[in-house]
Amino acid sequence: MSDRYGHKDYQNETLRSLRVYWSKCRVSGNPETSFIEATSELHGMAHPYHKVGALDNGTELPEDMPFVCLRVPTGGGKTVIGARAVRVFKDELLDEDQPLVLWLVPSEAIKAQTVNLMKNLGSDLRRVLDDELGDVEIYDGPEALGIQPNVIAGKATIIVSTIQAYRVESTDGRRVYDNSGGLMSHFDHIPLEVKNSFPGGFPHSLVNVLRMHRPLVVVDEAHGARSNLSLQTLERFQPRAIVELTATPITDHKEYPPSNVLQSVSAMELKAEKMIKLPVELTAEPGFKEIMAAAIAQREALEAEAALERAATQEYIRPILLFQSEPHSKDRPDALTFEVLEAALREEHHIPANQIAVHTGDEKGLKDVDLNAEDCPIRFVVTQSALKEGWDCPFAYVLCSVANLSSNTAVEQMLGRILRMPKAKEKQRPALNRAYAFVRSPNFYLAANQLRDQLVKKSGYEEKEAREFFVQRKKQSAFDFDANGRRCVTVTLPEDFPLASLPPAARNHVVKHDPEKREVTLSGKPDKKSLKALVDAVQDPEAKEIIRAAVAQLGMQETIMASPAERQEPFAIPQMMLELDGEILPADEGIWLETEWRPPLPPRDNDIPTLTRAEKARNSGIIDVVDGNVVTRELPEIADRMRLIEVRENWDAIRLVSWLDRNIPHDDLDAGVARAWFDAVIQRMLDGVPLGRLVRERFDLRRSLETVLATLRREARRQEYQTALFGEHEVVKVRVGGGYNFVYDPNAYPARTICPRSGDFVRHYYEKVGELEAETEKGKAKEEFLCAQFIDEQSEIEWWVRNLDRQPVHSFWLQTSTDRFYPDFVAKLTNGKILAVEYKGEDRSTNKDSEEKERLGKLWEERSGGQCFFEMIKGSGEVTKIRDAIRKAFFG
Repeated sequence: MSDRYGHKDYQNETLRSLRVYWSKCRVSGNPETSFIEATSELHGMAHPYHKVGALDNGTELPEDMPFVCLRVPTGGGKTVIGARAVRVFKDELLDEDQPLVLWLVPSEAIKAQTVNLMKNLGSDLRRVLDDELGDVEIYDGPEALGIQPNVIAGKATIIVSTIQAYRVESTDGRRVYDNSGGLMSHFDHIPLEVKNSFPGGFPHSLVNVLRMHRPLVVVDEAHGARSNLSLQTLERFQPRAIVELTATPITDHKEYPPSNVLQSVSAMELKAEKMIKLPVELTAEPGFKEIMAAAIAQREALEAEAALERAATQEYIRPILLFQSEPHSKDRPDALTFEVLEAALREEHHIPANQIAVHTGDEKGLKDVDLNAEDCPIRFVVTQSALKEGWDCPFAYVLCSVANLSSNTAVEQMLGRILRMPKAKEKQRPALNRAYAFVRSPNFYLAANQLRDQLVKKSGYEEKEAREFFVQRKKQSAFDFDANGRRCVTVTLPEDFPLASLPPAARNHVVKHDPEKREVTLSGKPDKKSLKALVDAVQDPEAKEIIRAAVAQLGMQETIMASPAERQEPFAIPQMMLELDGEILPADEGIWLETEWRPPLPPRDNDIPTLTRAEKARNSGIIDVVDGNVVTRELPEIADRMRLIEVRENWDAIRLVSWLDRNIPHDDLDAGVARAWFDAVIQRMLDGVPLGRLVRERFDLRRSLETVLATLRREARRQEYQTALFGEHEVVKVRVGGGYNFVYDPNAYPARTICPRSGDFVRHYYEKVGELEAETEKGKAKEEFLCAQFIDEQSEIEWWVRNLDRQPVHSFWLQTSTDRFYPDFVAKLTNGKILAVEYKGEDRSTNKDSEEKERLGKLWEERSGGQCFFEMIKGSGEVTKIRDAIRKAFFG
C-alpha cells in the first residue's frame, strides 16, 4: 500500500532503516558499532559489519564512512529507493546545504536510461527527486566537467556515471583527473603559494571537486562493483557514505568482504504492493513450434483481457510477448536464431511486420521506441540476450524461450522483464495480474526448478519465495491420483528407468513405467532413503534432476483451498475509533499531530543542546596524476582556511535563526511561536559558544534541535492522548467496533521472512507464517514460536494470524501516544469473538513501552462490549493466560 505521497510501505520501511543507521553513525562516528546496534534494533538480531580494510594500493576508505547495502529484488524499484535515500543522507549525514551525489551504474545502457528518467520532468523518478530534494541538477558523466560552485551550493546535484569511467586508464577517467580551467573557481580558497607548489601545476580537476565535498555514492547493481579496483576508485572521492542497491548482494567472496545488508525486501512485500505480477504461469513443451504457437495464443488472449480492463478502468495495456532465440552457431546450422523466429512470426503466424521488433547486438529495433505509447504497434520483441540491461517495459507479459533450458542461457534474466506490474496497481481482470512463461523443456518440474534456482541467484528472491512463483499452465501428468488416493506425477526421462533395480520401498512409489516412452509415474512421499534410490537408479544428470523435481512436487501435496485466506474467508477486527465533536475518526497519530501545542518559553535547561563533538576539519587532500599514477597529497596547512570560509559570509544570530526556522520541519507549531523558541535557544547558547562555531556546526545543531522538538512534541501528545483515552475527556470519546473494522486482505500477506516450520501450524489464516523465528542459533525453540504453537493447539480458535510488524495497511494495530502497536498474534474464536496476544520476554515486560501497550490493549478490550479480548504474555510461564482469556470469551 502507498502512503499519502504515493510511496510504497516497504520502501518507507527500507528508508527508515537507513535513517536509523545513518543517525547512529552521525552520533558515534563509527559505522561498525552503529551497524550492529541498528540491525539489533531493527531486526531483533545484531548483524556483523564487514570492514573493507586496506586496499591493494595501500589506501583505505574513510573510517567514518558508512558502507551498506539495500537488497531489493527485481521489480522492487531500486532506483526510486536510491533517489529517496539522498534526502535521508541530507537529513542525517550532510554538513552542507545541498547534497552532491555520485550515482554509479554498471553499463552505458543503464546510464542512458537513468539519466533520461532523472532529466525527464514528467517521469515518476524525476517527480520523486523534485518532491524530496526541491531544485535538482542532473549531469551525465562528462557534463559535470563544467559544473560551477553556485550549482553545488544551491541545488541537489547528481552525477550519473559508470564506475569504469572514473578509472584513470579510461579516456573519460583521464578527463576527470585532468586540470580544467572551468573548475578553477572551486579552489579559490587555496592560497596561491600552495597551488604553485605542485610541479605540474595545481589539478583543478573534477575528482578534487568531489573529494572536497565528500559525496554520497549510490552504487546501482552493486554486485558488480566490489572489486579492489572499483573500491580504489571510490576511495579517491572520499565518500561520506556509500549505499549499494542490488537484488543479489555479495555474501561470500574470497577476495573482498561481503556486503553489509541493512535491509532486505521480500517478494511477498512486492506482491502485496502490486509491484510484480505473480504467480508465473509456466508451460514446458519439448517442441519449438508448439511452444511458440501456445505463447502467441496466450498473448492474444491477454489482449482481449486488456480491452475489457480498459473498458472498466480506462487503463491502457498492450500485452507484449518477448521471444528469446538461440545464438548463431557454426556447429548448429539448425539453431533457432532470431531470423528463424522472425520468419516464423511473419510467414507461419501472419503477424504484421510493424508489430515485430528485433533487438539484438547488431539490430536495434527498439532504439528510440516508446513501448508504453498508445500509438506504438509493437506486440512481439525478438532478441537473444540484448534486453538483459537497460530495458524496462511493464507491458511485457509473456516470455517464450526457444533456447533449451539445459543449455547455458540468460532466460532467468529475461524472466525478470515480465514481472513488473503496469502502474504498480492491481488489475480487475485476474489474468492481467500474473505473468506467463513458455520454455522448451521435456518436463514442467525440471523447468520450474531450474528457473527457481536462477531467480534466487540472479534476481534476488529468497529460495522459499521462489518455490511459490510458478504454477503449471496445464496439467502435464498422466495421472492425478493413484488407487490409494496418493498424488501422482508422470515425467519423461532422457533414458529408460531401471525399475527392476529398485529396492522394494522405493519401487512402491512407482505406479507406472512405460519403457518405450521412457515415462515413469511416481506417487506418495518417498523418504530420504527411497529418494536416493530413485535418483541413483538413473545415470544421466538431467534424468536425476527430473526425478528430484518430481519428488519435490509430490512433497507439495495439494489441498483444496487449504487455508482460510485461500478460501477467501473474511477476517475482521473491531478497530479503536475516536468520537470527536460527533465525528468518528480512527485513533491515528495524524489526529494528534494536529493538536496545538507550544514548546516551553523560555526554554528549559535540558532543552538547550550541547555541541559535544570536536570540530571537524574538512578533508584537505588533493588528488594528482604523476607519470600516469594517481597520488594523494595531503594539505593540512589549508584546513583552517577551509573551516573559516562560511563565517566570512556575514552570518549573524538573526540569519542563523532564520536558517534553523527554514530547515527544521514544524508545521504543527504557530510560525511566531517557533521563531521565538529558536531565537531564545540561540541566545542561550551564545552565552557560552561563539557564533562562528554555531554557524560551522549548524547542521549538527539543526539535528539536535529537531530531536529536542520531537521530544517536546511527544511529551505534549502523550499527555493529551492519555487524557483522551483514559481520562474523562470532554471532547474525545473512545469507541471500538460499531461497524468500523480492520480487515485482513486474504490475497496479501507481505511477510519479510517466512517461518521455516510453517507446516507445523494447522490454524494459521494464511498458508505461510511470516516473521516468526523457530529456533535459536543453538537449536532451541524460541519462546515466541512456542507461544504460537500453544495458540494453534487451542480447539476454540477458528484461525489466527502472525500479525506483521510495521505493516499499517496489512496488519491490525492500535495507536499509542508515539507509535503504532502491532500485537504479535490475532485470533478469531469459534464463537466469532477476537483475541489479541502480545508476547514479551520477561526482560522486556516491565518497561514503559510494554506498560503502555498492555494498558491500551485492555482499553480496546474494555470498550469492545465483550467482543474483543487482549492478553500480554510476559515470559513462557504465562502462556496459559491464553486459555484463561478464551474461557472468559466463551463463559464470561
